Amino acid sequence: MAKRSKEKMVMGENRRYPRRFLRIPAIIKSEHHGSFIGQVVEVSRGGLSVEGPTQLHMDEACTVLFVLPLSDGTQRNIAADARVVYSIGDPQDGFKTGFDFKDVPNEQVE
Repeated sequence: MAKRSKEKMVMGENRRYPRRFLRIPAIIKSEHHGSFIGQVVEVSRGGLSVEGPTQLHMDEACTVLFVLPLSDGTQRNIAADARVVYSIGDPQDGFKTGFDFKDVPNEQVE
């Protein structure tokens, strides 16, 4: 089965907010799994996807901390409460986990 490019996947999907693809480090804090470091691979106003070594459970509440580079060259510290909506992969290759933001203060996303 041929892989689709990310650009085609984005255009063909029905999403609330546009996504931004990037690779930046993040700290994920989970009540059940402790803290671990992952890589943010896409982010939007509604949530983000993180690649990391730990599989999380559906609907698990977490806090995600990362520094978001902005288009004007500045950075914004993000500390977001989020809920796991998927976590796929395996222990050998790592997991990709999707989060929906629960509460992000307006000053962090404006």
